[in-house]
Amino acid sequence: MNSHESRSPIVANQADSHKDTDGMVALAKQLESYVREAARARKPMHEVEQTVLGMVLRMGYTALEGFIAAQGDGDLGETVTTDDGET
Repeated sequence: MNSHESRSPIVANQADSHKDTDGMVALAKQLESYVREAARARKPMHEVEQTVLGMVLRMGYTALEGFIAAQGDGDLGETVTTDDGET
């Protein structure tokens, strides 16, 4: 058994996972509110488009932060041997 097989898989910290999900949900709610308010205020399409794109990019960034955090530090031990025997 190599060192990779003897270690448990990287698992996201539950508290961090919920925090990231809560952050994305909050951003989605802000986006929905903005779109409703922009429609009510009859804002110009180009302005709404620019704002929505910025908000969506922020949501994507938040999602990727959560993904990276869930990966841990990547330390799998002194060596890792792949299925084809590479270290």
